Amino acid sequence: MFLTFYLKDKSQVYLTANKGILKTDSNDMEILGNVVVKNSTYRLKTENLLYRHNQRIIFSTVPVKVSGAAFNLVADSMFLNLNTTMKSK
Repeated sequence: MFLTFYLKDKSQVYLTANKGILKTDSNDMEILGNVVVKNSTYRLKTENLLYRHNQRIIFSTVPVKVSGAAFNLVADSMFLNLNTTMKSK
């Protein structure tokens, strides 16, 4: 599956995965298997990710790997608010 999220600053966040489950009543999603989320600066990899449409957040409660030009980060979970800007300085 492939999704594009559009941020308020007109930038885009791209998501790919093996499978996604859409809850049609809420537009919430569960994304499963080889999940990759990226923008022009950062790349995140995990196995499961949840999207909450009304709040415009994506989060994971399983380990994630985040990388950028100058760093690599491993975490037990993550949270991203799509209502905020994701630009590097």
